[in-house]
Amino acid sequence: MELADFLGQSPDAPLNTSLKVCIVTNELAEFHQNGGLGTATSGLIHALISRGLTPTILYTAKLDLSSPSVQAGQKDIQKTGAEFIALQEHVPAYWMDVPRKIAYGCYWLLRNEDFDVIHFNDYLGNGFYVSQSRRTASNFPNTTIIVTVHGPTRWAMSIDQRPMASVDIQEVSFLELRTLEFSDVVLGVSHHLIGWLRGVGVTLPKHTYVHKNILPLTSPSGTYKSLAPGLLSEVVFFARQDVRKGFLIFLDTIKRVAPDLPHVKFTFLGKFSNIAQEHSGAVALDVLSAVPNLINFCHDYDRDRAISYLMRPGVLAVMPSVDENSPCTVFECIRAGVPFVTTMVGGIPELVAPKNHADVLVEPAFKPLAQRIRNIASNGFETVALAFDPAIIEEQMIQGFDRLHGVVQSESVSLRKAVDSSKLPLVSVVITHFNRPLMLKNLLATLEHQSYQNFEVVVVDDGSTNADAAAFIANLNAASYSYQLKVVRIANSYLGAARNAGVKHAAGDYIKFQDDDNIPFRWEIEDLVRAAMVSEADVVTGMSRFFRTEAEAESGLSLQQFEYFPLGASLPLSISRNEYGDANSLVRTAAFRESGGFTEIYGVGSEDHEFFVMMESTGRKMMFVPKPLFNYRVAGGSMLQSTSAYRGAQRAKSGLKVTESRWLSELISAHHEAQLDRDIRHTAWWRAGSRKHGELHQQMLEGDPNSDSNINRFLELAAKYERLEDMIHLVLKKNSLLESLQWLEDMAKRFQQLQSGRNLLKTRARILHFRDFDSIELLEPTADLPIEWSLWRVENEGIMVHPLVGRVTKVMVPGIIPAGTHKVTVPFSHRGPKGEPIGMAFEVRRSGRLIETSPWVQIFPGGKAESALFIHEESSEACDLVLMSTVEKSQDWAWGFADFVSVKLKS
Repeated sequence: MELADFLGQSPDAPLNTSLKVCIVTNELAEFHQNGGLGTATSGLIHALISRGLTPTILYTAKLDLSSPSVQAGQKDIQKTGAEFIALQEHVPAYWMDVPRKIAYGCYWLLRNEDFDVIHFNDYLGNGFYVSQSRRTASNFPNTTIIVTVHGPTRWAMSIDQRPMASVDIQEVSFLELRTLEFSDVVLGVSHHLIGWLRGVGVTLPKHTYVHKNILPLTSPSGTYKSLAPGLLSEVVFFARQDVRKGFLIFLDTIKRVAPDLPHVKFTFLGKFSNIAQEHSGAVALDVLSAVPNLINFCHDYDRDRAISYLMRPGVLAVMPSVDENSPCTVFECIRAGVPFVTTMVGGIPELVAPKNHADVLVEPAFKPLAQRIRNIASNGFETVALAFDPAIIEEQMIQGFDRLHGVVQSESVSLRKAVDSSKLPLVSVVITHFNRPLMLKNLLATLEHQSYQNFEVVVVDDGSTNADAAAFIANLNAASYSYQLKVVRIANSYLGAARNAGVKHAAGDYIKFQDDDNIPFRWEIEDLVRAAMVSEADVVTGMSRFFRTEAEAESGLSLQQFEYFPLGASLPLSISRNEYGDANSLVRTAAFRESGGFTEIYGVGSEDHEFFVMMESTGRKMMFVPKPLFNYRVAGGSMLQSTSAYRGAQRAKSGLKVTESRWLSELISAHHEAQLDRDIRHTAWWRAGSRKHGELHQQMLEGDPNSDSNINRFLELAAKYERLEDMIHLVLKKNSLLESLQWLEDMAKRFQQLQSGRNLLKTRARILHFRDFDSIELLEPTADLPIEWSLWRVENEGIMVHPLVGRVTKVMVPGIIPAGTHKVTVPFSHRGPKGEPIGMAFEVRRSGRLIETSPWVQIFPGGKAESALFIHEESSEACDLVLMSTVEKSQDWAWGFADFVSVKLKS
């Protein structure tokens, strides 16, 4: 359904200019002008402002706030009257690398605000906790949550032929899709993607509509100057260099049309990417090595500069996507008067006026694309129109915010009235206890202050052996408390059996499980019951704050105190780790008894994790309340810390009861994606090595394709392919004039060397990975270590070197430094989420003898640094690398990593 259909034919009702709107985004055209999401979001913001609204903008990506360009962008936003908030100024720095923590930071900042509308984009799931909070009625009672779908990660990666191999990527996809399910309104910018979401099983809300993007008024615009026959001078690939964007189709097209268009230049106007793990620019250089035409790469143009580039005479833009949502590039080309060709896939035809479909739309294949380019070169290009009026789109969007808010809130009020008028259900609080009488006493007193009053308490003493505990249980007097109290005594049987025993004596409609060492906030039961009633869930879990001392428990809430961020029901993610939340949860009694309750295994924990997996996999509805509901005590010697983690994990896995084929399908898919990713990486290494100049191709497999290091390698590779003339503009853009002249002089000398049969390069760079070496060994310390401690492991392509207080951990990788190396560089990182800075360095040894030691670098949590040294002693033998770490203060989060080794070899 179109948003226009919801509004009616004449959306001219007076606009409520007092509407309070918050726009949450990780991209804006003011900071990020080469992405469609940022372009569309800035367009929405400017449209709101032009209608008299003053939105608040919550920006959720990292910014260099000291950068003049960023400061200029902030000033431009503030001039409009909009309030700009950078999330990074309100959350711990390391959170900004973790999507779920960014989502929780959004919830925390917005939870007490009174916005009428909060708008999110789907990308990275920024709205996950906010939308879930509203769905459980724990916050945002008068706010409407709107999410616009630009292109979910799962959809984009499947089209780009990239496996979702890592848990991190699978988690991002989960955050995105669940945010859509929990929102009040979903706006899709094409029918195509809304159809895809429903096809993969995403349950979209009742209010789901299709509506086009709004482009910022600052985008360049123009009038078509028809491309006359015979005047085509440049064909531009206008997109990021992805499979989904038709990059491979364009390469094949160039090879076919280049012989017919010898004077035409071919340009790639968009960021570099990875194609089956290979650097896209490197792939282009190799595939097009025999094409004599000029090949141009413009990888860092922002939106306005890119459109201005395309508006030059004789230029044809090509967007040969194999699948699309509603690409801003097509919208921008039509608006700016840029001649273009694109494909008839996804939501693209919805953007182009039907009368022009035959002129600009082709099948996503190189033959029809090549033929269309030849036709345009011969016959020219005429005007193309949009399929809609952008001014009407803007007006409908703003009216939609107002009208949707009114309808959604009317429905919410009706639901709240129905819940409030219902009889308050009886809740049985089941407390398990073993040898902790003081904690139990405090807990029972704390329950007196619950805002929800209709509850009973069932205390299960699990065979306490402590005399004080036995005496306290024996003397418990039900008359001392305002609530009904029952005491149950059993022989020591462990948590699963103790909780089951408590349920047998429970009379409530719901069971609230409660551990005696945790402290509930006064609103805990009320919020859990409300969430269960509003969502009709069988199980409701909640957020907790960790504390280690009583003073921490009594202090005010702050973000720094949150260490565990559950996702709620999230199979298959929640099999390997408890993503549901703590056992302190609310369960509908009938559902608990029908399920059979907890399994009873003595001496093994994770019974709650197993229970939650079983409940989700058997189709029970589960919800999570992101509001802090209780204080979770972190203490040494707890049951969780004293039981086998391996046996607990095996127990949790056994909770999976595959009653629906989709769970089995998801599990198989996750395993398959991981294996496929390994296969693609191995194939990419082999394929890159088999290309001409294969060693340099292989070096470009790692890291960000647009990083300075990979751009430098790309320039080197271009020189090897004798593409010097093509690269001049890139060199001039990247360096100062003096540096550019020096580079060109160096390249000229290298070409002379190549032609005379000598080496092109004076040095050869190589990236070495620890995963390729099997004989890694711990040198220090080797004594006085706690049992089962591991001070190193290879993980995520790097090697962890765990620092110890006041001692230096040394881990040796024998023979990793090749003979002939004259420089060694090791990038280090501190992957702990918090804590103290660590020190890292490395040594180079040969046959046990120290050759060189690098400078020590200090790294803070979430930070990175690198250390380097030169090897002055020449030898024909390989060297050993010794990685070192240390830390000054005791902490639990000292995770020092060496990411890889970069060496430069003498020729």
